[in-house]
Amino acid sequence: MKNLSIEIGNRNTKTSEGIIFPSRYTMFKQIGTAVISYNGCDYYIGNGSYDIELNKSKKDFMPLLLSAIAKSTTASDINLVIGTPINQRDTKEEFINKLKDKTFVFEYMNEKGKVQTRLINIHKVEVILEGLGSVKYLPAAAGKRSILIDIGGWTTNVIYISGGKIIDAFTIDKGILSFYKLIKDREEGTGELYSLEEIEDAIKQGYINNYSLEKITIFNTIVKEIKNRRNTKLFDIYFTGGGSTDFQEYIHQIGGTILQDNVFTNVKGNLKIAEEIWNG
Repeated sequence: MKNLSIEIGNRNTKTSEGIIFPSRYTMFKQIGTAVISYNGCDYYIGNGSYDIELNKSKKDFMPLLLSAIAKSTTASDINLVIGTPINQRDTKEEFINKLKDKTFVFEYMNEKGKVQTRLINIHKVEVILEGLGSVKYLPAAAGKRSILIDIGGWTTNVIYISGGKIIDAFTIDKGILSFYKLIKDREEGTGELYSLEEIEDAIKQGYINNYSLEKITIFNTIVKEIKNRRNTKLFDIYFTGGGSTDFQEYIHQIGGTILQDNVFTNVKGNLKIAEEIWNG
């Protein structure tokens, strides 16, 4: 039996085994990419468009989930942990109904062309609110009053901690993909049409450099919503999530600290929480 935690983020899919890949797939044939053959369809993983549906339980997440399992383990019997945004706590039962005590048969071809037929039995399923897992990774030096800010793709989860207890938590509908969308909208205003994925890649490759205004706008919007909720001056501020790396220069300017291994703190911490539940 393998205990495995998976976070199907709006930007990247991550697992507790240190696996990460873009949360995108297409049914148009691609070369040199992983392929999941499931329910009579071929899904080319890591290509295609981002899903703009924010409710994770309503996404067609099975191709990404099965890919994450195939990339992470050779085990057939799995206890699974899934992460979901704080403001989607009501979706827990939907995930459990779709996955618990279910068997999935599919073919997986990796990037090198090796094909495997997999039969996966999912036994226990635990759904953990995003950000909670990262609490496990707050440093020993963290103060008794802390704010943990988890910046993801389309959302940012915020947790307030006092005396070792969570006193408040909420989700902001802004993330690093919101920044890319601002650039996309700006370019469309000049008659240039690009996909969100093209904008992201062009920024990473240095083909778009004039983006500081849009980037600081999104970061300031996130910080403003946090401050509107509670005054932040009486808290130590910690950041995690993949988006924290993108905003790191602004995080340092406001005196925030980025957790080590920030891309994986959630998914690894979620596994710790689930195992505590399962082990009683």
